[in-house]
Amino acid sequence: MACEHSAGMSLTELALSANLTFDWKHPIWNTDKLIVSKIPARAYDKEGAETLKWILDQVTPALKKAHMSGLWNLYHWLKDEWDINLY
Repeated sequence: MACEHSAGMSLTELALSANLTFDWKHPIWNTDKLIVSKIPARAYDKEGAETLKWILDQVTPALKKAHMSGLWNLYHWLKDEWDINLY
């Protein structure tokens, strides 16, 4: 029931709802001067997170190893394929 109730709420509404429920007295919970964050929140993207983890854990070390062994030149590839010049 709590999940259903909170599913349609913004983060600000959810925080204010928690404050109303528990009646916290700490100064940070002064709702008279509520500051809404300008930082947007994104929904969690499991597939994207798994892709980034794969890139960091598998692809990056493989590219580094190929470059360091002389099998492949990272700098030429970046310049030719992405027009990025690191020289």
